[in-house]
Amino acid sequence: MAPFELGPQRIEVRRDPVPHVVIDDVFGADAAAAMLSHVQALEPAFAPAGIGRDGELATMRRNLTCGVDAHFFEPDDEALGFEDRIARRAERSILLASIDGLLMSGELREVFDGAPHPLCKLSDVNRWETQVSRYGAEGDAYDWHLDRIGNDDRVLSIAYYLFEEPRLFEGGELELTDALVRRGELVSNGQVARVEPRHDRAVLFPSRAVHRVLATRAPDRFGAGRFSVNVFCGIAPGSPPGRVY
Repeated sequence: MAPFELGPQRIEVRRDPVPHVVIDDVFGADAAAAMLSHVQALEPAFAPAGIGRDGELATMRRNLTCGVDAHFFEPDDEALGFEDRIARRAERSILLASIDGLLMSGELREVFDGAPHPLCKLSDVNRWETQVSRYGAEGDAYDWHLDRIGNDDRVLSIAYYLFEEPRLFEGGELELTDALVRRGELVSNGQVARVEPRHDRAVLFPSRAVHRVLATRAPDRFGAGRFSVNVFCGIAPGSPPGRVY
């Protein structure tokens, strides 16, 4: 796995209404193209997202997802040490190799030490989970929600965008707000910031931040959709540094 290096990326810190960092040209054109092809080839592994508490599809989330961690996991991986597991993942998936390299980058962690709280906690992250979402079918969207699930398993969230250029979809913007939410609806006043999806762009924001994905429309062809790699980063007490789920 080639180490992630800072250099040509463009990094912008945005503080309103909640702190978030936008990084453009994250991996570069060649790597991003390879990851997009990799994701498109996973079409059979995608399924409707959003299983609700009653076991039915949740209505607030309408898109396709693929749990790439589980997809590329093999039973004997559990017995491997951290470095060997990372190496095995890298052999199977250029996407996981790139995301793991990004999160393990000492350069990136050093830079984020000066980011607004809680983005500065990137240096403490020792677990993360990765999934890929495809938006573009009629009605695809994700209503207001937050990613935190009751503990610090999710502290920071990352949305990394991949799609064909010129883009064939419309919509799909990410919106962030400082308002309060209940069951997909805002229940207080607040401001809203909108982030446009761009190929090879990453957005890092607190997992407690209320956000949504606007309606997305794309041609029926699977590869023409808007893909986002969603990474949920956490801090697991007592876990070895860099533990990956």
